[in-house]
Amino acid sequence: MLLAPNYDEISAPYGIKNQSNNDLFDALNAAIADVQRDGIDETLLTNSNLTNLVRVYTCHQDSQLPVANRTETTGYLYDILFNKKKLLIGGIGPYDWGVHDGNYKSNVSNGFYPKLLDAIVKKLGELKGSDGNDYGDGISFERIFYPNTSSLFQALLDGKVYATDVYILIDAPYNGTGESCSNDSVCRPREKCVEGICTYPARPRSLHFRTTCTTASRDTKFITKKNSKSFPATVRRKRNIPIMKRILFFLIYFLDK
Repeated sequence: MLLAPNYDEISAPYGIKNQSNNDLFDALNAAIADVQRDGIDETLLTNSNLTNLVRVYTCHQDSQLPVANRTETTGYLYDILFNKKKLLIGGIGPYDWGVHDGNYKSNVSNGFYPKLLDAIVKKLGELKGSDGNDYGDGISFERIFYPNTSSLFQALLDGKVYATDVYILIDAPYNGTGESCSNDSVCRPREKCVEGICTYPARPRSLHFRTTCTTASRDTKFITKKNSKSFPATVRRKRNIPIMKRILFFLIYFLDK
């Protein structure tokens, strides 16, 4: 999950200015780690027939990660706990990814990724600060969909959503908000107006945004036989081949072996 960086005049002038997501960031990390420690994600993977998904955990530990006491929370998390605001989650679509991954066109959570977010939000309400008081079970969330990642990240930086959904890839680049422009001055700091579009020099999303503990993982690199007739070396080196084509080439290799 990605969150906007907090605004800083020098290091992050493109971040959110008038609100803080520090406590929400810590709480989401703690909730994700608790879901994984309790094996809830493994149960969801099994139930969704996705047991071949690659596991990459970055926050495993034996106890809950520390979070702010409920009465001392600030920013977005304070609004969620005390002003009864919804946790606003940004996603792409909505799309129907099938019974295994999830159908985001349905009003009922089904499939791995929708149910994973349900589990994380439930854990969010069970978190306790050092005072021993839990956050409470009244936390709700709302998905807001965008047609592409540029508009999603624009909404994230504008505070229209608090975090991205659990499936957003972090190894892809951030290239700017894609907003229309006539010159550099109408773009965000450090973005340039290139052919009428606000553009940022390609930078990994994990460096540009605040990145939570990993929620799920999918391998994007495969090792194949060097002299495979079905998968020539020139193809293997092209990292921008869509993931489904990579998998197809991978399967063809084994048939060719």
